[in-house]
Amino acid sequence: MAVRRKKAAKKKAAPKKKAAKRKKPAKKKFYQSVQLVTQGVMDYARRLAIWAQELALQAETQKDFERQKLLQSIAESCRRVPAEPATTLRDAIQATWILFLCQHQESRNAGLSLGRLDLWWEPYLQKEMEGITDPQHKKKKIELLSLGTRSASFWSGRRGTVSGTANLEVARRMERIVRQNGAVPATIAVLGGQLRVGLAASELEHLATGEGIRKTSRRDLPVLVAGVTGQHAQSFRIRAAKSAWGPDG
Repeated sequence: MAVRRKKAAKKKAAPKKKAAKRKKPAKKKFYQSVQLVTQGVMDYARRLAIWAQELALQAETQKDFERQKLLQSIAESCRRVPAEPATTLRDAIQATWILFLCQHQESRNAGLSLGRLDLWWEPYLQKEMEGITDPQHKKKKIELLSLGTRSASFWSGRRGTVSGTANLEVARRMERIVRQNGAVPATIAVLGGQLRVGLAASELEHLATGEGIRKTSRRDLPVLVAGVTGQHAQSFRIRAAKSAWGPDG
């Protein structure tokens, strides 16, 4: 009887063992893919560090020492994170942003969330604020941090509690920052059925504070060109920018 029970137990166990063997190659491939992705993220950060260092050298030849210092600090941060733990608020922000961008390489219109930044960044923010006594300087630091995290989707607040006036101020600040860094800002929208890449001050104000402005994506283009005004999701902005400046613009 004991022998029969052992044989029966072996028969029951055999399919499970075969299934486990089939899963092993799949698990191995999964972990190999994780290794490749992780290595790719670190390689991307290293390339950013090299690029920032090259731009710092250019700034030095142009005697723009303030920009040179900023670019050097960016390069140093990208050499550390996300491969190593963050030690400063700049490192924490840089690591978060690199990882966030890399997540979007799979799908550039996935609507991913940055997550609980208040929990992740709080220790670094508190440490950063310890040496600052001027309340206005503290306020500026927090505003710049908020502006950076909202730069890709600042219009979305129009549907929530953020007022149109506040959105307009954020939009103006963003355009100023772009100009200060030597680039040309180009807010994208469809106004009265026409695709616009770059808006006049009055048009920007209308988009931020006007009534009946829809948040739309590229799928809504046929409706928009019929005369509706709309602000756009990331997928639409990418398409419009490529149409205006070409794939390398």
